[in-house]
Amino acid sequence: MTTFAENNIVFPDGQLNVAPLPEALMRNGFTPETRDAPGMPLPAQYLNWLFRDVYRNQQANQDATNNALKKDANLSDIVDRDEALKNLELKEAAKRDVGNGENQIPDMSFFQSGTSWFKLPNGITFQWGMTGALGPNQTQEVIFPIPFSNAVFGVQVSVNGTLAGTAEYFNLTKSGVTIANGLDKSATNPIFWLAIGR
Repeated sequence: MTTFAENNIVFPDGQLNVAPLPEALMRNGFTPETRDAPGMPLPAQYLNWLFRDVYRNQQANQDATNNALKKDANLSDIVDRDEALKNLELKEAAKRDVGNGENQIPDMSFFQSGTSWFKLPNGITFQWGMTGALGPNQTQEVIFPIPFSNAVFGVQVSVNGTLAGTAEYFNLTKSGVTIANGLDKSATNPIFWLAIGR
């Protein structure tokens, strides 16, 4: 295949300095005849200008194609990736991996949960529940919905009723706790509990 280049254009009549056709003609088309001789072909130099214009447009399109990103490269042919991310106005989160480690972003699979408990990506676990109605000095052993893997940080207890009462806990382990209504004259109430651990 012969590559056409602008320096291959030949002017048969030797006129190398012929002015190009007016832009209106180049844009809108024209009848191949001269003004003074209707029906006569245009001089060869004008056709040469047309060839040159077509060639330049073809070269511009080829240059644009050569500089374009290739579909099958899947953006791997971007020269400056950092600059591309900057131009897209993507922040640091766009560069982070999914996970629960340092500088990672957890997705919902790292937020585990079940009936009356949930666990954060860092392993911190919240569990809660309610005892039955406990009278004065009555206790109830509570088994956590799931055992804590490492340790229990603490338990919060509170009376869940309309009458004054007290609530306390003891015998705390990774798998459960004992809840008590701790005063002789306390009203009978259920007791809400919240345990936090890991």
